[in-house]
Amino acid sequence: LAMGGLLKERQKQILASSVQKAQERVQNSLVSIFNQERPFLDYFKEASFPVPQLILHVAEYVLNEQLKKEIKKDVLDEARIKRVLEELKNIGGKTYGDILKNMLTKRLSLLMDDYAADAADTAKAAKTASFLTAAKKLALPVDTYKPGNIFYALLRDMPADSRASAAVKNLCIALDIDSNN
Repeated sequence: LAMGGLLKERQKQILASSVQKAQERVQNSLVSIFNQERPFLDYFKEASFPVPQLILHVAEYVLNEQLKKEIKKDVLDEARIKRVLEELKNIGGKTYGDILKNMLTKRLSLLMDDYAADAADTAKAAKTASFLTAAKKLALPVDTYKPGNIFYALLRDMPADSRASAAVKNLCIALDIDSNN
């Protein structure tokens, strides 16, 4: 029985590895197709023609994957994200709103949890504020409810000198929280 379980586990590992490799091949193919068809996208845009659905779907997928990669980076590259968002808009494409919102919200929650673990570290407050400010500036969807509540609880118990720091004030502004309450 133990050997059978071990074999099943190994089968799952092999299958997971195979699926991952297949996904990478498909992703690479879609990126290649997108790069080949990019001149047509520019032409459609300039001629005010609608982008054919299949090409639009490939472009949306590739551009949304680029957004997801950018969101995973330690610091948001605002210029890069803005270019990708503009490209999506120009071709009539859409962002994967719910997926991006979940990623951004999770990232914000992790940053806030990290700051909450050491509220005296203003660099963590600054990093959290910077992330949220960039996301808002780019009009990226992010849910601030839970991180806002965590920060509000921290703020209530925070000494006045810590509240006065620029990083904490910037985080208050980013979360739309009055630092005097």
